[in-house]
Amino acid sequence: MATAVESTASVKTKGRILIVDDELVVRDSLGKWFTSEGYTARPVGSGREALETIQQAEFDIALLDIKMPGMDGMELQGRLHEADPDLSVIIMTGYASVDTAVQALKNGAYDYITKPVDPDELSHLVEKRWSTGAPAARWCGFARTCRKSRPAWS
Repeated sequence: MATAVESTASVKTKGRILIVDDELVVRDSLGKWFTSEGYTARPVGSGREALETIQQAEFDIALLDIKMPGMDGMELQGRLHEADPDLSVIIMTGYASVDTAVQALKNGAYDYITKPVDPDELSHLVEKRWSTGAPAARWCGFARTCRKSRPAWS
């Protein structure tokens, strides 16, 4: 389901962010925030919806809630990595524990943030990810844009 924050025009944006949270107010607020910051944001309400969405469009960063009905954020993180190994993941949760944070980072998450999320803090984290991105992201703008053209050694 398309949302108001989804950009359909071919306007250059800072990047594409997939927001996965079962709480409507969280995902819509974050979607509007990142859109106002110059990103293309696509909020979805479940892991299943996220997997369908990633098959239809490319994203640079995924913001994942851990506690969701059905597929939780930890399982979704693994499935998204299988679908797109270059996708950066930031885990969000209101149920913070050291074990969960360590597991998310071991599974390849870029970072882990607790709820309630401070939009400025999350925005800073996303900007930091951009500035310290993979070599392909620095050379080409977005890793997936250049995946086929980058040299094997990058």
